[in-house]
Amino acid sequence: HKALVLAVEHRFYGKSVVPHAEGDAPLSRALLEFLTVEQNLADTVSILRLAQQKYGAGAGFSFGGSYSGATCAWFRLSYPDDVAGCISLSGVVNAILNYTQFDDQVRDALGVPGFSPGCAEKAEKAMRAFDRLFAQGNDTKRAIKASFNASNLIGTPTGDPDFMYAVADGFAMMDQYGSKQDLCDHLQLLPSDATDAQRVENAGGVIAHHYGFDFVSGCFYDAQCIKAKTKGEGFGVGDRQWRWQKCTQVAYLQAAPTTLPIRSRLLTLDALLHQCEVMFGAGTTPNTAELNTKFGGSHPNGSNVFFINYSDDPWLRASVTESLPGLPACMTTCNGCGHCGAGVPPGVGDKCDSEADELVEKWLKMHTS
Repeated sequence: HKALVLAVEHRFYGKSVVPHAEGDAPLSRALLEFLTVEQNLADTVSILRLAQQKYGAGAGFSFGGSYSGATCAWFRLSYPDDVAGCISLSGVVNAILNYTQFDDQVRDALGVPGFSPGCAEKAEKAMRAFDRLFAQGNDTKRAIKASFNASNLIGTPTGDPDFMYAVADGFAMMDQYGSKQDLCDHLQLLPSDATDAQRVENAGGVIAHHYGFDFVSGCFYDAQCIKAKTKGEGFGVGDRQWRWQKCTQVAYLQAAPTTLPIRSRLLTLDALLHQCEVMFGAGTTPNTAELNTKFGGSHPNGSNVFFINYSDDPWLRASVTESLPGLPACMTTCNGCGHCGAGVPPGVGDKCDSEADELVEKWLKMHTS
């Protein structure tokens, strides 16, 4: 199509922050009020229109994955005269406050018949081991956190749920990004009668091996660090920014489900909402209802969005997995088919990719006719 490719940096991420003097706080609570989904979409359409004017470019077409897969869809729905369509990979368009379905999907992915017998059960038992040992008191908590190189989470107001969030993500993201085989292989090293201490040590080993020894101590999982991180950085995901977006609009707060959670039972919805207030102040809570009313949630208000999802992805239950009128969907299925196509073997995703190619052609022609 001889397309002009535009990659737009989201406001408040990377270098796209409010102009400020050295030492100022471009990520202060007051300024973050301007970090919203709607503001990002308005930025993007302004850049698109500028490029169209400057380069004589034609209709816009949007692509994105994960949160950007959602903004891709919302961009088309918000500005249909400017954007012919959207190809959304793992697009989390349904802003779910209490996203217990995340763990449900991880458990289903680890428990696929014939994959790795007992893996889901071993992952769940590991989390119950953490809960039982934490219940023994502060001395045990301190020792476990120190063994995970997370002494920064000792004695802080949200140190326990912060720690458990990191541990849960350590397991879940291996499934999310196509590495569930590595997780299950490591869990299979445990004896059938493993003690709680052995299960916790095993969990620490798999997390350190896969992500490095500093994973659990990272700022993203430390509410006190997020609270203080108002200066920002010119690279990376943007810890404070993404936690702000979760705490004010999109949520996806991953509380433990009631049945066989693959995370600590300390991760209740109340605990996760308390993290938001610690990081950003009293009364900070996600307004998912407003966002879903505006864009349609699980049934988006619009057309010409193609949703591609992947069978192991914990985020697919916040996406559109069945075709709706004007909103086709396609599922790529395999052991290891993860978020945005991570872990998909060559050729396995060809069907969905071919459909995407056809729809780009079709929707561009419709837009210009």
